[in-house]
Amino acid sequence: MQEVQEKTHFTVENRPLSSLKKNINKPGTTSGRPLPERIGKYFTTILLGSIIIGLCVFNFDIWLVLASVFFGAAFILRQGVAVHRVVTSLLAIGVLFSSITYMSWRWQTVNWDAWWVAVPLCLAETLGVFHILGFQYTIWPRTQPALEKKEDPTRHPVFIFIPTVNEGVEILKPTIEAAKVARDNYLKAYPHGKVEIIICNDGYVAKASNWTETEKLAQDAGVKCITRKVGGGAKAGNLEAARQQVNATGNAFIVIFDADQIAHPDFLLKTIQPLADPSIGWVQTGQYYSNLENPVARWANDQQALFYKILCPGKAKQNAAFICGTNVVIRAAALDEIGGLPQNSITEDFAASIDLHGRWRSIFLSDVLATGLGPMDLPSYFKQQRRWATGTMSVLRTHWRNIFLPENLFSNKFPKDHLSLGQRTQYAIACTHYFCGLRDAIYLVAPIIFLLFGIPAVKGATLDGFFVHFLPYLIVSQLSFWYMAWGKTSYRGIILGFGSFPILIGSIVTAFFGKRIGFSITAKHREGNRAWRYLAGFASLLVISIVSLVIGLSSNIEDGPVLVSAFWVGYSMLLLGGFLWLVLADFRLESVNLKNKSAAKRIVAPSLKTVRPVRPLKRLVPVSVFAGVLIPLVFMGIWVTNNETLFASNPGVFTPTLSGEQVRIGASLPYELLNDRPAKLSQEFGTNLAIVGRTQDITDSFDRNWADDLNAKGSRPWITLLFEGTQPSYELKPLDSSLPSIINGLHDEAIKRWAQEIRAYGGPVYLTVLPHVDKNWSQTSAVSKGGIPQDTAQAWAHVREIFQQEKANNVAWVWAPADPVHDQEFAPPANQVDITLISFLNYPDTTWLDPATTLSALAARYPNKPLFVEVSLAGPAEQKVEWLNKLGEAVKQTPTVYSLLYHEGSPDPEATASENALWSVSADPQELTAMRAVIASVNSKK
Repeated sequence: MQEVQEKTHFTVENRPLSSLKKNINKPGTTSGRPLPERIGKYFTTILLGSIIIGLCVFNFDIWLVLASVFFGAAFILRQGVAVHRVVTSLLAIGVLFSSITYMSWRWQTVNWDAWWVAVPLCLAETLGVFHILGFQYTIWPRTQPALEKKEDPTRHPVFIFIPTVNEGVEILKPTIEAAKVARDNYLKAYPHGKVEIIICNDGYVAKASNWTETEKLAQDAGVKCITRKVGGGAKAGNLEAARQQVNATGNAFIVIFDADQIAHPDFLLKTIQPLADPSIGWVQTGQYYSNLENPVARWANDQQALFYKILCPGKAKQNAAFICGTNVVIRAAALDEIGGLPQNSITEDFAASIDLHGRWRSIFLSDVLATGLGPMDLPSYFKQQRRWATGTMSVLRTHWRNIFLPENLFSNKFPKDHLSLGQRTQYAIACTHYFCGLRDAIYLVAPIIFLLFGIPAVKGATLDGFFVHFLPYLIVSQLSFWYMAWGKTSYRGIILGFGSFPILIGSIVTAFFGKRIGFSITAKHREGNRAWRYLAGFASLLVISIVSLVIGLSSNIEDGPVLVSAFWVGYSMLLLGGFLWLVLADFRLESVNLKNKSAAKRIVAPSLKTVRPVRPLKRLVPVSVFAGVLIPLVFMGIWVTNNETLFASNPGVFTPTLSGEQVRIGASLPYELLNDRPAKLSQEFGTNLAIVGRTQDITDSFDRNWADDLNAKGSRPWITLLFEGTQPSYELKPLDSSLPSIINGLHDEAIKRWAQEIRAYGGPVYLTVLPHVDKNWSQTSAVSKGGIPQDTAQAWAHVREIFQQEKANNVAWVWAPADPVHDQEFAPPANQVDITLISFLNYPDTTWLDPATTLSALAARYPNKPLFVEVSLAGPAEQKVEWLNKLGEAVKQTPTVYSLLYHEGSPDPEATASENALWSVSADPQELTAMRAVIASVNSKK
């Protein structure tokens, strides 16, 4: 008897009960814990909270590394920690901080203009992060609560209930025989014990044709059979009817085996002993499948293994291992307290657990103590998932108060609720698990919508930002998962879970609209070829994914959002392809077994060694894992190839100075004239253009090819950067272009991207932001749209600071108000401005400013500051010639003029070609001649 006790394992750590009694304090107490350790725990908690707030508010990526290292080191330095515990803890800490960093960034990049796709996607990602963190919370190394042996559990009567409906003799007979073996072994060890086996026959009320065969089988096996004649309550009603009839109440122990579950000979020997602690309400063991030659059962077993081999031991350490319906021993007194198993739920076990866990403790045994039949085909698997999902989410609808609300908010309707925080967390994770079907559907659809229709769910994000924020989260979370799952489950369970999303979505609708579904058992025989019905839908999704990938990548393979969406579509294609393989495997098995539709071969008390899969499946799993690694590496390679900032050296500082050089002649042009017009202007002016300017929006990208072409011709780029959303698909709302939006970081990712791209270019760049900010016609204005003059300097400094952080030192900052002579209340500090721009935009039938007076005043306003002088004229030829002559003289008299530029085209950004022609320097031959004379004149002054 002692030998049996010493071999009982209560957790995945395989620690015997005897060792638990020696070293572990009673759960819920801190007695025996040294004061310094408690103070250290409080300090660590406060520091942890501070770092989380810093990650959310400031989004400091460096904190991710520092926090992980600090807490990892602090944990390692604690007394005698095993390597497994250290690795698990370090990975969990990394997942925590990386997920916080990622999600805080993701909510900042939601495209509210397309909220109908952006918000569901971000909510789906939030749900995914919640469950990933829930996984880490569950597997976090904890101490197993102690058991206190206060009574002899072998003195309690044991009732083994085997509920059945229509499974038949072939399924029931091995189950009964295994239960008898377990009973005999138990009574051999404890002759004074009492064990009775009861078949709970619900075949009569279910109108099953074989219900009388069950009675005869029980009689032949020498066990009791109770056939109820009044239905109701499904499985729970069946069990409760039998329980009351045999008086399995009070001090009795109730063992439940589903009709297909084959008990291990030592089942009772190992599960009864923990009940020596009178606070233990039930002892749960795992559910494992024996028919692993069946592909659906094999994949479902992998999915089950994640729950029973990894999660349940962690839940048990928080007293949150719930009843799973079979292979369980329940104290009858606990059920008596709540009036028996709830009969208003198709997952009566889960509902009962919530009602009981406020007062009773639970134990999970990691030993394989029973095995059963997995789903025989895909329809059976989906039926099982539908029942579990609908039942679990129905419990969420009826018990959400118990899980989420503090107990002092409860009325007398919920007097038994005393769930701990850990229990509430575990039940919240379990109840929301089946929402993952809706999450997976959104993951599948959102990137396809973008690739096909150009509707982005993300706004203001760059490929750099995606990799910087997402990659740490992806890598650490995957490392943590597979570190725990390796050798226990496989990629097959993930694929099968993904393929269930249509069923789970239907269950959500059923549960939350209160629609009742009948209790249905999982079929123990194949029910004919029905797998084909799933082939068309998933094949169609695969084809749509391929089409979207081709269309998206053919449009712009270097575009960051396209690459990110293509990455997710590629991952979804892997899952779709894997699931379609299972559909085909299920169909092939049906073809092979067409003449033999009996149940799969049964084995009693197996060791549950992994069955060698058929060759196509054997190849699929490593291929899937390889592809899962290869796809991110391919996209990382594309990113590295296109993101030269990763390895770019810091460019030299570009600071324009007044060193007696000639005035640089340049031009600024609208987009449609950028390609051809600069070369013609050089010919017309009789000199090379030293500076070529253009206007772009913050949502654009730096045109590296254009800049390289200018550099090859001896010209330098000048970019005026707007926050106006000129691209239709990224059109900004008025307040999105405001100074407060810039100050508050709305455009930080885009600004950062510009800085990185300009830094990667490496050559000198003149850059203007906030043009005409001192007037109300500007989209980014300090006198309208929520802006005030004092915001200008702050917004200017914010943009410059991002460029400095990215080491984009090759930028000369050009300050360009509409009235630079009177900009005192708007202008940034002088040390933040490299060049000041004055634009003479002379419209016809208006009064034109005198250039001499204006330049003299501007030089006085900005002494020793290089000046850009930009001109554009429309009007009578004589008037233009006269004014240009005055301009030439004024420039000669103003030594701080750094560059003279002609704006070739209308000042109106939406001007037509004919309107642009009116403002061209060559619109009148006299004007062009005068402009050439000005250029020759100003370059002879120095």
